[in-house]
Amino acid sequence: MPVHNRTSQLPTSSTNSSTSTTLKQRHLAQLAHQIEQIAQQSTRLSNLVEQMSEQMEGQRQLGIYYSSMLMATGRVFHLEEPTASPSPSAKSDSPSPSM
Repeated sequence: MPVHNRTSQLPTSSTNSSTSTTLKQRHLAQLAHQIEQIAQQSTRLSNLVEQMSEQMEGQRQLGIYYSSMLMATGRVFHLEEPTASPSPSAKSDSPSPSM
């Protein structure tokens, strides 16, 4: 009966530890890359928030401008309306007989 020399197909302890070190290094490299991406995205978000706050200030100023224009045109159109009866302010401007 022939004798076969059986060698183990399992990795030796040195191969096993180097494989786990390689996996750990790869995992740490992926984590470092993800942290770098998060830092870049955080910086971009900060820049976008700053830009948005500047735009919101411009929107506020435009709102003030347009609302004042609306109020002014309302006054102009109110003055141009023909009135059949005298306005209440005209009655109060005349001197009262009791003075």
